[in-house]
Amino acid sequence: MQLVDFSKAIEIAPEYTGSEKKKTMILNNKKYLVKFPDPNRSNKMEISYINNVYSEYIGTKIFEICGFETQKVTLGIYNKDGKERIVCGCEDFTNNDTKLVEFEKFENASIEPNPFKREIKDIFHIAESRAYNIDIDELKEKFWNMFIIDCLIGNEDRHNGNWGFLKNIKNEKLIFAPIFDCGSCLFSIYTDEKMKECLEFYCKVIKGKYEEILTVAYKRLKR
Repeated sequence: MQLVDFSKAIEIAPEYTGSEKKKTMILNNKKYLVKFPDPNRSNKMEISYINNVYSEYIGTKIFEICGFETQKVTLGIYNKDGKERIVCGCEDFTNNDTKLVEFEKFENASIEPNPFKREIKDIFHIAESRAYNIDIDELKEKFWNMFIIDCLIGNEDRHNGNWGFLKNIKNEKLIFAPIFDCGSCLFSIYTDEKMKECLEFYCKVIKGKYEEILTVAYKRLKR
C-alpha cells in the first residue's frame, strides 16, 4: 500500500471540529481533513499516542465493505521538522451544492417544552415531526445499520455530532450522510498486548455464538 505524502499538501484555515489533532489541507484539488496521531490523555494506558489514525482508516473500510457509503480515506505521511507522522486523510464529501448537517444541530433547533433526552426515540421523534425534508424510512434503516456496525467494531464514540445528513442547498432535501469519524473503534487507545488480551477474552465469551451473531447482523443489514 502506497502512502500519500500530505507534506506536499496546502494547509488552509481549520474547518473541522472534534478533539483529535487535525489539519484542513488541499491536495490535488481535493479538500481533506487530515487526522494526526493523538496523544494519549489517560495515565492508565501504557501508550504515548493512540491508534486513532489506523482505527479511522480500518473502521471506515469495514463500513464500506458492508455496503455503506462512506467518506473516502487514505493513509499517508506528514513530514515536518525532520519528524515523520502517519496520518489519515479523510476526503471532504460535500460540494458547492451540499452541506453536512450533523444531527446535534436538529437537537439544538428543538424548542419543545420537554428537554431533549438524546434517546433513540427522541431522534426519530424529531425526524417524524415533518418539519424537515427527511426520508423517515431511509433514516431508520441506515441509522440501525450504522448502529450494528459500530457495535461490531467497538466504536465507543458515535454521538449526534458525528453522523447526520447531507443537505441539498437548493431544495433543502436531506439524505443520510456518508459514514465518517470512526477513529475511536477497534481499541484505539490500547497497546498491542492489551488488544490481544481483549480479543482472547471476547473469543472465549462468544465461543459458539460468533456465527450466530454475524448471521443476525448480516440479515439485518440486507433488509
